[in-house]
Amino acid sequence: MGETPGVPRPRRRPRVGCTWACCGWLLAAALLLPVLVWGAASAITGRMYQHELDRLKRQGEPLTVRELAPKVPEGHDNAANLYAELPSLDRMTAFMKTIPGYTSDKWNAAWRARARQAVTANQGYFRVLEQASRIEECAFPVDWEAGQMALMPHPRYLREAARWLQVRAEVQLLDGRPGEAAASCAGILRVADHAGCGPSILEALVAQAIRTIALRELARLLASDSLTRPTCLSLYWQLESIDSAGALLRTVRGERASWVQTFALLERGEGVAPMFGEESALQVDRYQSFGRPSWNLDKLSYLRASEKYLAALDKPWAEARERAKTLSVEIARLRLNDVTDGAFDLNFTPFLLWQSRGDAARMGAARTALAAVLYRHDHGRYPDSLEELEKAGWKLPLDPFTAKPLRYRREPNGFAVWSLGPDMTNNNARDFNPAKDQWDTLGYDLVFRVAR
Repeated sequence: MGETPGVPRPRRRPRVGCTWACCGWLLAAALLLPVLVWGAASAITGRMYQHELDRLKRQGEPLTVRELAPKVPEGHDNAANLYAELPSLDRMTAFMKTIPGYTSDKWNAAWRARARQAVTANQGYFRVLEQASRIEECAFPVDWEAGQMALMPHPRYLREAARWLQVRAEVQLLDGRPGEAAASCAGILRVADHAGCGPSILEALVAQAIRTIALRELARLLASDSLTRPTCLSLYWQLESIDSAGALLRTVRGERASWVQTFALLERGEGVAPMFGEESALQVDRYQSFGRPSWNLDKLSYLRASEKYLAALDKPWAEARERAKTLSVEIARLRLNDVTDGAFDLNFTPFLLWQSRGDAARMGAARTALAAVLYRHDHGRYPDSLEELEKAGWKLPLDPFTAKPLRYRREPNGFAVWSLGPDMTNNNARDFNPAKDQWDTLGYDLVFRVAR
C-alpha cells in the first residue's frame, strides 16, 4: 500500500531490548573469547608435549627414574643394607676437628697418634664398610617416584666413609703397611662405584669427588715406591673399569625422567612448597594455571634441550662445550627456570660436561701412571715416553679433552702424566687448584704426579 498524501509517516520505536541483547552477546563474546583461546592453546600445547613424550618412549628412552635406577636385590646381596648399619657421622666430624686435614703431610706426632687411635677405635666400622664395599650390587631405598623431591641421604655418608678409609690408608702407610693402604685405596674406589650407582646428578658428583680422594691417596702410595706388582696391576684394572662417559649419559637421562615426573607432581599440586619454597610455589601455581600454554611449551623446550644435550655428549670437547653453553642460555630464558629458582640450569651447564671429562682425564692419567710404575717393576726404570709404554704392550687411554695421547714427563724424583684440560693448551703440568682456579678459567692442566 502506498502512503496517504498529507499524513505523516509514523515514527518507529527503537528496539531497546534488541540493542541490549546485542551488547550482552558482544560482552559475553569478549569475555569468553580469551577463555576459549586459552583453552585451545592449552590443549594444543599439552598435546605437543605429550606427543614428544610418546616419541621418546617409542625410541626406547626412559621416562621414569625407576627404569634407570638399580634394581633392589634381596638381603645381604645389597651393599646398601650394610652401609645402613654404619654409625653416625658425628664421630668423624668430631675427630676431624682435632687434626689438620685427611692426609698426614701436615700431621705432627700428636696428630698421628690421634689418627691411629681413631682408626683403632673404629675397627667395627671398617669391618662393615669393607664388607659392604665388596658386594657388587647396591641399590639404596630412594623413592624415585618423587622426582626432584626424592630424598637421598646416602651420598653424604658414603663420602664420609671414603674420608675414613683415606685416614686409615694414611695411618697404614705411616706404619709401613703399604699393601694394606692400597687395599684401603681400592675400597675408596669401590665406595665411589656405589655412590654413583643411581641416576641423579648428586650421586654422580659425589662419586667423582670420592674418586678424587682415592687418586690423591694413590699418588701418595705410588710415591712411597713400596707397592708390589700384583697390587699395582689390580689397581690398574680397577681404574680401567670406570666408565665416566656412561655415568654422565645415565645421569642426564635420569634428570630428564625426574623432571618429567616432577612436572606431573607440580600439576597435581603435590610438594611444590617443600621443593622450591612458598614464594616459588605461588609462582608455579599461577604459571601452570593462567600461563598453562607457556608452561606446556617450556616443558616441551626442556625435553628437546635434553635430547640435544645427550647428542652433544660424545662430540669433541670444543663442540660439546659450545652446544652446552647454547642450551644453558636457552633454558635460563624459560620462565619455568625462573619460577623454580634456576633448578633446570644445572642440567645443561658446561660444568657438568667438564666434571665428567675431568673425571675421565684423572682416571686415565692415574692408569697411565700405574702402567709406568709397572714398567719400572719390569725394567728397573720409568719409561722415557708414553710411546715406550705402548711398545711394551700397554694400551693407554686418550685425553678426553683433545682425543689425543696424554702428556708425560720424567721429573727428577719421578714423573707426571697430565691432560691438557678444557683450554686444550699445554700449561707445563700446572695442576688445577680448586682453591684458586675456577673450572672455566684458562691456564691449568689435570695432573697425576708421582714424586718419590
